[in-house]
Amino acid sequence: MSLLNVEAPLPQYLIVALRFLAHVGKSIGEDQARALLCPPGVSGQKVVDSALSTLVSLELISRENGALDLAVAVTPQHDSVVDALRKAILAPENNTGLGEDAGQSGPRDLVRALCWFLTIDPTTEALGWSEVQRRQGHSLKADLGDPIKNDTRWNPFCSWASVLGFCTPALISAADGLTGARLTPDCTTAVRRAASTHWKPGESLEPEVALRELREALPVLPGGLYSTSVGLESPRANHAGAALSFALLRAHDEKWLRLEQNDDARSLLYLEDPDQPGYPRTFSSVTVLEVPRG
Repeated sequence: MSLLNVEAPLPQYLIVALRFLAHVGKSIGEDQARALLCPPGVSGQKVVDSALSTLVSLELISRENGALDLAVAVTPQHDSVVDALRKAILAPENNTGLGEDAGQSGPRDLVRALCWFLTIDPTTEALGWSEVQRRQGHSLKADLGDPIKNDTRWNPFCSWASVLGFCTPALISAADGLTGARLTPDCTTAVRRAASTHWKPGESLEPEVALRELREALPVLPGGLYSTSVGLESPRANHAGAALSFALLRAHDEKWLRLEQNDDARSLLYLEDPDQPGYPRTFSSVTVLEVPRG
């Protein structure tokens, strides 16, 4: 089942089920798990069943002989659960044929939509469905169709993109007064979690290394494998693109990364800055400071 189908469970339900199994810490009978996740007399059994089936399909939990068990290392902490979910969504085995086959099963539709949405400048106005509908046409390879197929998939996309740390919901209504869900492609949280997983405090990286490792961890970023495979243009060499530039500059301002430029640098990192359009800011190194949680 496509993760953006209206019948598919929202990520919040998957997080609850996964945190529960991480808290249990051992195999548990499926009937017992259902009863604890949705006690008798409480409506929502179909949602529980759908959430568990989705976690099995993403290979986050196993189901054998009527019992459920974790299939990955995860703690009950929210960050750990979301990291596991993000990793499964982006796993190569769950995204085969992403750029060649228009199939919508599993996370493929969500991943394609993330690839496109992260090409948008996060410093512009947040987008709602009406703006998305106008802007997304012909953005991917012709045989893949639009990244977000219809308005019923927009709200699930908003939930997934926000929970996984790739976007931020708008805090105010649109200028035209419309109140539908609207998003900004602020991927700072996903970048922060990737940094905390892959880099140690005090580690200093050259520009090409930092970009390569972030794009490998988050291949939906512009220039990442998934982004280019669906037909989206890659930024120029050592250019981060608007969304990743915003996240890295924000990281520098929040003081969990330090961006520096040395006069004798062998290569430079180019970040787009809305305060100086057309003239990217340049840095020669990325140093990891203490990466905050969340």
